[in-house]
Amino acid sequence: MEIKQASESALIDDYAEGFGKDTKQDFDFLINKLLPHNPDADVDFLKSVFAFAVFHHRNQYRKSGQRYYVHLLWVALFLIERFKIYDEIYIAAALLHDTIEDTQQNIQKVSRDLITRKFGNQNLALAVEALTKISNDNIKQDVGLNFNIINKIQANHNFDDYLNNKTIQKGLTYCKLFMTFVTDPNVIVIKLSDRLHNMKTLQYFEEGRSKEEALKKQRAIASETMQFYVGFAYRLGYSDIANELIQLSFRYLSDSNLQKEIRSIINQNMDKIMNKISIFESRINNKLLETGLDIIKLNVYHRPDYEIYNLTNKLKNLNAIKDFVNCVIPVPKPIDIEFASSIIASIFPTKFYSQQKMQFSEYIFEVIKLTISNIENDDELEIVFLSDEDHNILEEQSVKRSNLHLTNKIINITNEDLNTWGEWMIYTLFHSAEDAIPIIWESVERNIFKEKIKCYYLNKGEYSLPQNSTINDFILIINKEYNTNYNAAKIFDKNVDNIYVLQGGEIIQLYYNDTLSNNKINFHQLIDYRSISYLYKYLYETNQLNFDQINIAITEEEDISTERISTGMLREIITIEGNDRNDLVKDIYAVFDRNSVLKYSFKSNEADKTFQGVIEAQFSNRYQSNQKLLDLMGIRSVKSINIVDLK
Repeated sequence: MEIKQASESALIDDYAEGFGKDTKQDFDFLINKLLPHNPDADVDFLKSVFAFAVFHHRNQYRKSGQRYYVHLLWVALFLIERFKIYDEIYIAAALLHDTIEDTQQNIQKVSRDLITRKFGNQNLALAVEALTKISNDNIKQDVGLNFNIINKIQANHNFDDYLNNKTIQKGLTYCKLFMTFVTDPNVIVIKLSDRLHNMKTLQYFEEGRSKEEALKKQRAIASETMQFYVGFAYRLGYSDIANELIQLSFRYLSDSNLQKEIRSIINQNMDKIMNKISIFESRINNKLLETGLDIIKLNVYHRPDYEIYNLTNKLKNLNAIKDFVNCVIPVPKPIDIEFASSIIASIFPTKFYSQQKMQFSEYIFEVIKLTISNIENDDELEIVFLSDEDHNILEEQSVKRSNLHLTNKIINITNEDLNTWGEWMIYTLFHSAEDAIPIIWESVERNIFKEKIKCYYLNKGEYSLPQNSTINDFILIINKEYNTNYNAAKIFDKNVDNIYVLQGGEIIQLYYNDTLSNNKINFHQLIDYRSISYLYKYLYETNQLNFDQINIAITEEEDISTERISTGMLREIITIEGNDRNDLVKDIYAVFDRNSVLKYSFKSNEADKTFQGVIEAQFSNRYQSNQKLLDLMGIRSVKSINIVDLK
């Protein structure tokens, strides 16, 4: 039996491919990679862009001593080869992505207007500006931050203190990227390509620095990658890129002793794991031969080091994961994965069964996750079933990603609503500093990536809202403003309060008075971006936003170590009770993020059709935990949830 190693993310030699010696040869290399995928690409346009980038970075060098434009070349190459984006505007934006940021101290400054005039393409200029990091040099000129709230804060506080605060600058950059993410996700893909190359050349930060100073900087960059860029990669469907970024980050957030310890633990358990899997595999294939089917090949993969570290709570609880490997069964045609998994489930007692969707790039495919047990010794094995074709795509990472256009948005949002949503993001940032990032992420995720529910306003049509939206969301969306005359709501002729969580399918009646109501709505009660925008607009226009508690959050750089690796330091036992139904377990399991579930147990009572579940899960912070619990409460037929914190 072959056990495949978790793919190692290789570092890049900044002088690889002979780049940096001859700009013509380097440009030809890029074009030769692009033309097979986009034979109609405007080569002259890209040549002009490349020359512009080389000129404006002519006096810059990387930490390795390599000419700076080589980094831009790699970002464009990654865009083609790793992200499967071939549109020449995005390739051009990749080549220009640092020109505005890096020339503000030069006599010949690059600006959005200059790029528009030079290349006659405003979309290109907007993309480059969106990719420009906020700094002291450009913060007051950045059109991407042309928000009323900035002016408001400036009128109420010493604004220069905020502008000089690197935490605030970083947060403003994130807010700008969040909004860009909504309007044009391919611009964010360029940012991912940039971060991927920076992480793969992070070893050069040791040049000219002490080892301690270099490691501190490397860990800061790795920590930001884990906190921010990994999330973008997952949410855009680039799970392979996300995993590679995590592996690269783990290289710096851990140390050689920790990595040796993980390797030692795996080696000590490997014989036991191999024997256990062989027993399961032998019984499975014997059953298949009896059924007249071909034997299957069980593909076994080592779990990545960072995954083992997280799932075992920093190696403190090795029993938190059943194995140090992942087992996959590729199912050949014409057999489907449901039939194959049912045969396996007929051989062994089944502890867990779930049908799920997985995504690689834009390719979505079905998988079945099955946990089986051996009654002779209580050993358990987790298996993932997917089609042979899907498995080959994942192995080769060869799926083609269609080109999106610069005018595409992930959701159908008006510019006014997007701008107001952005205002709320910045307001949240100034109040909560870096703690605002998970709040903003959650808002983006719920409104863009999660499935929607449909509710009905009596005699006035259908409305689509994010899951876990409340009556407060519905009120604001119906009125398209904060309505001070709202009185009450009824669903199926029953009164409900304003924080009632909508399940979908409800017919809602709203009642109003001539007098002002006492209904007070807070941002934390709202889910839908439209309701957030309408409330924010009302509070802003009526001068009710709280500027007295603005948090400047000036902090010293912290020492970042392996304590920052884990995304699951908050561990909880969650008990769930409700009425059993088809797909209930699937709906519960879908709430949780990848690798957040440590242990689980689900039981159904056939007599009274009730359901009980126990999940041990880990969360990055209390806010994320609370949001997941709201998601669980929003699942149809779930009646109660209890939580126990694990210290």
